Amino acid sequence: MPSLSIEKLVINYAANHHNKSLADIVFDGNAKMASYIKFKGKKWKTLTIAGFQPLSGGTVSFIGKITLPAGQLAIKDINARPDILPDYNLTMEFWNTEYKPWVATKSFIDAINNPPIKIATFGPLTTVGSRPVASLTKYWNLVTVTSGVSSAALINRDIYPYFFTTETTDVTLNPIRIAMLRRFNWTRIATIHHISELQEIAAKNFIRDADKLNFTLITTEAFFTSPVEQLKSIKEKGAKIILLFADLIPTIRLFCEVYHQKMYGSHYVWFITFGYIKNWWRAFRTDANVNCTSEQLELAMSSYFTFNNVELGSDETTVSGMNSSQYIEHYNNFVVNPLNSPFKYFQTNGYDAMWALALALNRTENILKKNGSSLSDFNYSNTMIRSILFDEMSKTDFIGISGPVRFKSGSRISDVYIYQNQIIGNESNVIPIGLHYGITNELQIYENKIYWIGGAVPADTVSVEVRIIGVSQHVFITVNVLAIAAIILAIVFLSLNIMKRKRKHIKMSSPNINNLFLIGCIMGYIAAITFGIDSNNTPSVTSALICPLRVWILSIGFSIAFGSLLSKTWRVYRIFTSGKKTKIVIKDHQLIAMVVILICIDLCYLTIWQLADPLKGKQILVRIEKIISYFIVDSESLQHQDSSQDLNTVIRYYNVLCSSQNSSIWLGIIYGMKLLLLVFGTFLAWETRYVTIPALNDSRYIGMSIYNTTLLCVIAIIISQFLGSQVDANFAVIAGFIIFGITVTMCLVFVPKVIHLKRNGFAVMQSNNNTGRANSRVDSMDITFGKGRNITCEDKVVEEFIRRIKNCDEANGIVTKIRRRWEATNSPLTLGTDILN
Repeated sequence: MPSLSIEKLVINYAANHHNKSLADIVFDGNAKMASYIKFKGKKWKTLTIAGFQPLSGGTVSFIGKITLPAGQLAIKDINARPDILPDYNLTMEFWNTEYKPWVATKSFIDAINNPPIKIATFGPLTTVGSRPVASLTKYWNLVTVTSGVSSAALINRDIYPYFFTTETTDVTLNPIRIAMLRRFNWTRIATIHHISELQEIAAKNFIRDADKLNFTLITTEAFFTSPVEQLKSIKEKGAKIILLFADLIPTIRLFCEVYHQKMYGSHYVWFITFGYIKNWWRAFRTDANVNCTSEQLELAMSSYFTFNNVELGSDETTVSGMNSSQYIEHYNNFVVNPLNSPFKYFQTNGYDAMWALALALNRTENILKKNGSSLSDFNYSNTMIRSILFDEMSKTDFIGISGPVRFKSGSRISDVYIYQNQIIGNESNVIPIGLHYGITNELQIYENKIYWIGGAVPADTVSVEVRIIGVSQHVFITVNVLAIAAIILAIVFLSLNIMKRKRKHIKMSSPNINNLFLIGCIMGYIAAITFGIDSNNTPSVTSALICPLRVWILSIGFSIAFGSLLSKTWRVYRIFTSGKKTKIVIKDHQLIAMVVILICIDLCYLTIWQLADPLKGKQILVRIEKIISYFIVDSESLQHQDSSQDLNTVIRYYNVLCSSQNSSIWLGIIYGMKLLLLVFGTFLAWETRYVTIPALNDSRYIGMSIYNTTLLCVIAIIISQFLGSQVDANFAVIAGFIIFGITVTMCLVFVPKVIHLKRNGFAVMQSNNNTGRANSRVDSMDITFGKGRNITCEDKVVEEFIRRIKNCDEANGIVTKIRRRWEATNSPLTLGTDILN
């Protein structure tokens, strides 16, 4: 046992030749004896570690400049410990990786090609440098330990088999994220990640873990440069709890867009990977090149949550013999000019990383000695030493300056602080609001430290209220009253037409065809009413019945009503434009057959449509009212209004439209068919425009009706296209034009008859007993030109009327003149039946 004077000499030597604080680590008599033995003259063996740190290359170099001294300090402290690697002196040769992967790769190759043999690597600090280096170290049987890599990608043992990090990785953060989500009952979440291999792996790992625990993933988005569309998608789908996986620069770019889309405040909760340093975005905003000020970014980042492992543990004594406060003083004394960086405590991970490596080397040496070997036997092809060192690194378990140090698949299991960024007053602060204990997997939340902007824990989703925009009651009632009144009018005309069918003026206007016309009008009125029936309470009825019913009733009603007018006009056209001197017989049942053909065409077409592509009620999103930050934001008017409703409510307004997969094509075809009828009817009306004989007086009004129908249909279609989602206006226009158009047409046909009956009495049409051809029931029209003409009147005036009406170009004037001469004879004229209308 050396004397105390010799012990003092050893301590003084160490202090004078190494560092003034080196003596602080000589703890007891045994340590002093070891120091005495070493300094007595025994030659130490050297174990060299290759160090890779970014000492230049941007903001991250700040971390490299404080981590490298921490590793050097750890080596010095370890070398002074006689119980750790007593036969070895640890040294470190380091290279500046410049935060560039190719520089890191070249640095590693230089380290391998130049002696001495390196026993392990310390760093690179960042993922950018660690990926190429850690993928190469396996070929030289080197264990890698770093202190700054948090990416889960490097935990892949197939690619990086000997990699360890004392930084908490995304893999170890996932249980903490899930614990936080459960703590606040957030089960509906969304994720968004930057498109890079590392972040995709992190997001995928979280999604896998969350899915196993029955979390509902509303959406998962990915962005490369601009997250505009991805954030819109998240916003539209109503996600409120959003987890971001991105590096610093993409995070800043995303939150700039978060500001512009107003996805922050009391209803949004963001989890990010970085951000536990106060105002960290100010240092990186210029590099991100965003169109947001620091103040705008600060507002967008209000109340986000982030994580970081404990950088300074408790005041308990650590493996180094110091507590956290003693270490800080120790570090500041070691570094000549300590950097006053926001990341100044980040270097504790580097200090603990070197200790983890040294302790594993020490245990490896003890194992090797039992087998007659030692660490000094290591070379780049020695798999045995590498295997033992890897196993001992995996068994690491000690209390470091940054807290407990353990590894699971190379990722550190440590205590992790949960931070919340809070804007209190005009200042942003990152406040620790909880602590997750890695070993016990317990979560402790400091309830009094959390700040909720809305005064309560945000809900994980909005309360979505779906409202179907139906026709307002007063509009529906108004249209129904008008439609019912029009139906009553049609029934009055129908009753009059049936009751007075033997009267001269009614009988001569084809009452059977008129009855069909009125039935078609009534169907049109009913169709107008069906357009106002919505699916507020009966969506199944709307889908299965109302939608096809609207088309069927309106289409068939149009064919009946317009077909009746068209057939009557066609008969007039045929008689007065025929140049043949043959008998033309056009009976009522022939006209009815024409109408039936039109109905059959409609029935066949509509049946095929219904079977092949049935119409159904489809909800179309019209607008959204969101209650955000105590205001309702109307997506159409963009006007803010005070709200007393639940702040987590979104009202979605839907309009129920009848549609099918190819409804536009089906409607286009049916519109085309009806348009052909209108065009043909317009042609007939034009060709018969000069027929003004009282017996044929319907022709003029039929022509007016055709013009009226055509014009109203075109106007209604055009206006309805501009009204869009305005349900009341759309219904009022469509139903109004249907009711108005039908009523005008109906009145044009029947009001003159009513007026005529009122003025001329209701005399029954007389029969001619001489011929017996006319009777009280007339159902055909027989007109003969040439031989065998079938005119029962003996008055030569009638023959003159027929001859000149066929051959004179000025038919209108001639007919009027002949009519007056005939009326002067006071003899009844019977042309078989209905006189052309």
